[in-house]
Formats: sequence, C-alpha cells, structure tokens
Amino acid sequence: MKKLVAALLLTALPQESAPRRVPAFNWPAGIVALVETEYVREVSDGLVTQQLAVLRMTHRMRVSPHPEGLLIQFDNQKAIAAAGDMTDALGALLPWWVPRIIVSPDGHILRTEQTERVQELVGQMYEPLAKESNAQFPSALNQLLTIMASGAGLRSLVQDDWDHLVAKWIARPLDSTPAPTAVSTMFNGIPVRSTVRQRLVERASCVRDDAAIECATFESRSNIEQESLAVLQNYLSPGASGSGVRITGSEKVDRVTLEIDTMLPHEAILTRTLQSTTQLSGRVVSTENVQRRTVRFTYVKEQ
Repeated sequence: MKKLVAALLLTALPQESAPRRVPAFNWPAGIVALVETEYVREVSDGLVTQQLAVLRMTHRMRVSPHPEGLLIQFDNQKAIAAAGDMTDALGALLPWWVPRIIVSPDGHILRTEQTERVQELVGQMYEPLAKESNAQFPSALNQLLTIMASGAGLRSLVQDDWDHLVAKWIARPLDSTPAPTAVSTMFNGIPVRSTVRQRLVERASCVRDDAAIECATFESRSNIEQESLAVLQNYLSPGASGSGVRITGSEKVDRVTLEIDTMLPHEAILTRTLQSTTQLSGRVVSTENVQRRTVRFTYVKEQ
C-alpha cells in the first residue's frame, strides 16, 4: 500500500518541461556560400503581365572569425542577365555589394566596412551590360550610386536587409502564431501605420554538406492600413490626386527558410505589391505593381 501511495505521489509531482526550442544565431566561421539572386519588377492589370525589369546575379558570401564576432564578406559578383530599368533593381540589391559586414556574436550588425568601394564594384559589373541594347541605364542610376556612396543610406539598406534575413527571426517561437501588431513607420516625416503578421509557415528539411538539416520557414506580412494609404499616395505621387490614380493597397511579404540551430539562410523571398485603380475612358482599371527578390544560398567548401 505504501509503495502504491508513493508511486501516485511521484506521478503527481510537476515534471520539468523541456526548454522551448527557438532559432539561435550561430553562424559557423569558415562557411562559404554561392548566392543566386533574382530581382523582378512587373505590372499586371489582371489579364496581361508586363515585365519592367529583371536582374539575375551570383556572388560569394564568406564568414570568418572576427574579434567582435563574425566578419561577413561579399565578393565575386557576376551579372547573369539584365533587362529593363536597372534603377529599382540596383536599389534592391545594393546591400550585396558591400564588401564587409561585422556582426556581433548574438547576430546584430555592428558596422559595415569599405562601403566607398560599392560604386566601383557596381560599375565594374555593369560595364559589359551597358553595351547591350536590352538593358536601360538611366541617369537616375548614377545619381543613386552617388547617394549610396555617402555610406549612411547604404548602411540603412544593409541593416534592413539583415533584419529581413536573420535578425527579426532570432528566438522566434516555433510552436505559436502571435497576434497581429500595429507598426508605425515614417514616410517623408509623416507616420504611416501598418498591420504586421509574423508566423511559422512550416518546418522543413535543408541540405548542407550532403546532410539533411532541420529548417524552418518564417513569414512576415505587412499591410498598410486604409487610413494611411492616402499618405502613401501623396508621398509617392505628390500633386497627382487629380490624375485618376488611386492606391488601394500596399503589402510587403518576407519569407525566409533558415536552419533552426544556426540560422544560416537557405532561401529568402521578399515581395512588395502596390495595388491601384485608374479611370480610363469611363471604366476603372485595377493594377498590381510587384517587385520580387529571390535569394538562394548553396553552401560549398572553402575556395
């Protein structure tokens, strides 16, 4: 009888729960990845889709030990294909030309280095493309490069890119979907409110060094609230209220697949969609302007 009571008491005692597993930043030093990047901008009226710009490139990412954490280097950039207006494409891909990024042991950017070389590196890669008739190189491209060469704007782009790729997912729960949150951002000094939903899409399997590794795919979906769309429209097209164009929606979707135990990324897709309507010959035409960037990482031996 005493043994039975003791057994019942033991089963009633609270058991220590296993620690909840979350993504942990632990990029291994010595990692090398070949990175394939594609940027596409297109516009659609629901019937016909027109491609306005496309840029495909490859480059190399190398991770090395650093006294303050890790040194991440990007080099060997090569253009595979380019067509259309390169200004938007270049603006979306500029962070991949920054030669050196210093990251802390807990996964946050400390600083960027050699940003003054970005203009030179971009020019070297685009020089052969400038001779092709299907690639447009407007003066706005040079203006953008000049602005970015100052460093401040480029550092902001690098920080934003890193947040989407790694930082916002650090310690993200793998077993829950948090409630939507309201976020305020600034457009030309005016606050614009968005509703943001972040979730775990799925647990996945990735391959590195010919081994299957447990990964997770996360998604962040941000929609500008209706009352802020008028502010966005005035920011993008000041003075155009009488043109018949009305912005009806703006959405940003970031989807990243990364290793749970290291947070090494394997794929990142960033999509920006702007929806609008236009009055044409007495009828309303709906249009979607989409910018999409897809980045894939293939990890290789040190080269």
